[in-house]
Amino acid sequence: MAEHKFSKRLQREPTHPSVILADALIAMELKIAPAARHLGISRQLLHKILSGLASITPRLAVHIGKLCGNGPDPDNSTQPHNRRLISPIL
Repeated sequence: MAEHKFSKRLQREPTHPSVILADALIAMELKIAPAARHLGISRQLLHKILSGLASITPRLAVHIGKLCGNGPDPDNSTQPHNRRLISPIL
């Protein structure tokens, strides 16, 4: 098996999660105040997150996932990372 070495560095800064969140809010046509209420945070904190001045906590990440429809499955708290790995081959 060939060994690959990755020595190329990123030429840009990593995308801040707030950029992705802002795009999701636009796609869902949600304004700041209603989105903040759904997330259980103040609109001021949401403004700070969207401007990159505040971090997204793990708890808030779960709420964002639920808001966007891709949060954790409440029926299975130990979700496998990739269900295809454990599904039977047909």
